[in-house]
Amino acid sequence: RVMAIMPLPVPRSKTLIFETGNETIREQSSVGTAHAGQAVNVSLQEQREFKKDDLLSVSDENLASVVNEPLTEATVALTELSSDAERPQEPISEDAFDRLARTEWRVWARQLEAGRGPRPLSVVERHFVTEYTRLREAVRRGIADPSVTELLDAWSADFSKSYKDAFDALRVRGKRPTMVLDMPEAAARLGRLQGARRVQLVMVDSLRFDLGLMLQDQLRSQVDAALTERLLLWSALPTTTTYQLQLLAQGADGLKEPGVTDEAPALVARGRAALSPRRIRAGRLELFKVDTVADALAQPGLPIAERLPEIAASAAGVLAEHFKKQPPRTLVVVFGDHGFRLDPNAVGTEQEVKSGGASPEEVLVPAFAWLTGAVH
Repeated sequence: RVMAIMPLPVPRSKTLIFETGNETIREQSSVGTAHAGQAVNVSLQEQREFKKDDLLSVSDENLASVVNEPLTEATVALTELSSDAERPQEPISEDAFDRLARTEWRVWARQLEAGRGPRPLSVVERHFVTEYTRLREAVRRGIADPSVTELLDAWSADFSKSYKDAFDALRVRGKRPTMVLDMPEAAARLGRLQGARRVQLVMVDSLRFDLGLMLQDQLRSQVDAALTERLLLWSALPTTTTYQLQLLAQGADGLKEPGVTDEAPALVARGRAALSPRRIRAGRLELFKVDTVADALAQPGLPIAERLPEIAASAAGVLAEHFKKQPPRTLVVVFGDHGFRLDPNAVGTEQEVKSGGASPEEVLVPAFAWLTGAVH
């Protein structure tokens, strides 16, 4: 197969951009590409004009479109990402991903490299779900060549810079991605669509995307509930629990105020208290908060990357017990407030886990809607 002999693309100086507004911006990029069997060294200067609205392709009815037409590119990609684990003829196992990664990691790398540069928001989300997340996991398992880390780090840095540059405009603009702060309205609409008798929000502190997929697979086998919807959410900057709760209380109007960077120590339950959901209030909004993940991340021990499946299993157990207490046809919407990144220079220490920044691991979080007592 051609894909098996093509070398890994080398990251170049493109910049991922998703701006806002109607102004015209210019970008220059230097691109070099190497193909199999060729010694090609191409360097060219490109000057392109983009409308900022073209780069952030989200309509004013973004939230409604996510709910009423849930199979967007990102949610379709999310479905594809866990499709191997969902096939009844092949039980959930690491081997299923291993087999997929061995044949496809080079393809993911090429697609991620090709996706750098200005792209619509939906395309950025899809690249994160289908290529970036999978490739990170393939590297963690020792399947993908370690040199691909350079490409992953470059994509992450591009994402971080672009999101920080664009966020000030997102604060005052109607067009923006579906964010954590939108979950109350989104959950209410999903409840009406599913004919739920009641809707309940459960926020899992520090539930980043890849950990959320692990939790989903663990939970599926433990609960009498149907997974009816999956969404990809953006956490506001700074990506702290305190600020996300503030925005859940105030709604989009809260974006106009500066974000809270400091976290209150009492915000996260510790020890045995972290093993059960807590009922909290954010303004008039009532929701449950699960601190199992955040508490585990603060515990010393093995590197966090090696402990992710164990952390997901622990959080799934807490949620499963909570689900059992809910009456039939309750729509339980489980979502993350923000994610976290791992500092490779602090592996195994208390400083390994970082949050509050703009990396894709910190910004993009999952949401899952489960209808209790429903047929799978």
